[in-house]
Amino acid sequence: MSHMKIASKILEVMKAISSEQEFGKLNEAIIEQKLITKVEYEIEETKESITSQRVVWQLVTVSCELTIIDVESDEILVNVAYGSGMDQGDKAVAKAQDMAQRFAWMAALNIESREPVVVTIKDGEVVTPEFVVETPESKLIAHIKALWKWDTALFPDYALQRFKKPIEQLNISELSVLKNELENYGR
Repeated sequence: MSHMKIASKILEVMKAISSEQEFGKLNEAIIEQKLITKVEYEIEETKESITSQRVVWQLVTVSCELTIIDVESDEILVNVAYGSGMDQGDKAVAKAQDMAQRFAWMAALNIESREPVVVTIKDGEVVTPEFVVETPESKLIAHIKALWKWDTALFPDYALQRFKKPIEQLNISELSVLKNELENYGR
């Protein structure tokens, strides 16, 4: 199928929207060219990461299939792009969808992005969360800390006295012993 009609219409939209900052005029430009769009998203990957301050971040990657349809010729143009979003709450998917759709339009209109992607938090501070690799040991340590019923400031000293090394240096067997002791305390 020839894409002669839709290509010339996309060219006119490209002339009207020459940068990301002009995306506000996108709907007007595509309507003027008698184009319609359809967007489909699919979640590709989800991850949970915990910062050193024990804040849980959701990281989601989605694909966006942007279909542009010329209503006069029925020609279509399809672009697929990926976007990622990160949030402490429930907005990671929406942020990922927004990024994926933006990248799909940028590809369709041949727009180059110069802005770095950053994560911001409520107080306006720009933060890129630190990703911590979750190991079996770190899972056990988190579980053990949750079982600790006393002042949390005493916990590191207890582990040091019990095993003669900091909790971060304990192996799976030593951590399992500590976990079992705390689970069975007071029974």
